[in-house]
Amino acid sequence: MFVIMVAPSLADIIELRTPVIGVLMITGGQLRAARAYAKLSAARLAEMAGVARTTVVKAESVDGPPPLTVTNLHLLQETLESTGVIFGADGSVNFRPAAQE
Repeated sequence: MFVIMVAPSLADIIELRTPVIGVLMITGGQLRAARAYAKLSAARLAEMAGVARTTVVKAESVDGPPPLTVTNLHLLQETLESTGVIFGADGSVNFRPAAQE
């Protein structure tokens, strides 16, 4: 008997709701801390990231991996990093304000 393994499509990867090996998976607790450091409301972060406010609230409602698509989690992470947030692989969250232009 042979088993054929099929690589997932890009659409399958984008909709993943679990950690992907080799990708920093931030937690809901890290998102809460990061948003506090950046002094952003949930509504403002959502607007900046291009997601719904409820997405931010849902992501921050857990301490572990948020129940979001990888795409939405990545949008939140990139937006927070653009404000100066630094997510550590060890679970730490630091903040260095982005340079004012």
